[in-house]
Amino acid sequence: SFKASSQAFCAMIHGNPICWHGPFDYDFCCQPGLGLVGGNAECWDGLFNYASCCLAEGEVTTCWSEARHFLSLSEDVVAKHPSLDNDLALETFCCYPTAFTSQLCWGAGRPDGHPFIRDAISHEPLNFTSRYAECCLPRLQRLMRNGTAPAWMSEQIDRDMRPWEGRGPFRKADLDAFEATMEASGQGAAFCRFSIRRDNIYHCDFHRSKYYVLLHTLRSA
Repeated sequence: SFKASSQAFCAMIHGNPICWHGPFDYDFCCQPGLGLVGGNAECWDGLFNYASCCLAEGEVTTCWSEARHFLSLSEDVVAKHPSLDNDLALETFCCYPTAFTSQLCWGAGRPDGHPFIRDAISHEPLNFTSRYAECCLPRLQRLMRNGTAPAWMSEQIDRDMRPWEGRGPFRKADLDAFEATMEASGQGAAFCRFSIRRDNIYHCDFHRSKYYVLLHTLRSA
């Protein structure tokens, strides 16, 4: 069965299977026994890197056989495009978070597929599924298990907030006025406003603010 073959495939391959070819395998590139940060520099170029190849965890090794399974069930002409025979092209396509790629790659909308994640407040479907997060952002599981935020996060937040020191605190009315000014100038989608009220997170319209484009850019950085 598809599930059984995926499990067998997972047992044979370490790391991200699309990275390995010929002598470039997990042991040679990731060098787990040597404990070297960054692995073997001979393996990495503009397409492949230590993070995406060696730190893939969970069920990541079944991702692309699963994506090919759902593509084979689709009648859309894009799903049959020969470029998707290439593993790297397949990952690039499936890891762009849109409703279209979620339907083709992860079976969103199919009884046997992965459903769209819904916004916790509006319950509107978002453009991606849980499988997108597992397959395209594999390091999230490691970071979540560690339970501590990397130092660069707090350092970057400090840098971002430094120009605003001494200008606050800002009231809700101030933010409302700024938002209204941006709307009037035709730049209402330039910023995405987040707020937390009673343990709930409220945010802008992700489609309008191009938030998904930003998410894909960050994943590819």
